Amino acid sequence: MNSSTPPTVVIVPGPRDHVPDHWQTIIANKLSDARTVPPLQN
Repeated sequence: MNSSTPPTVVIVPGPRDHVPDHWQTIIANKLSDARTVPPLQN
């Protein structure tokens, strides 16, 4: 694989509510190309 475009990191949250100090949120904020899937709504 030879590509100059870096991959996009997709973060899928767990079933619990969004928490600012959760590892997924921390990583999403540190990676410029990360995208987070919105949480499910009941």
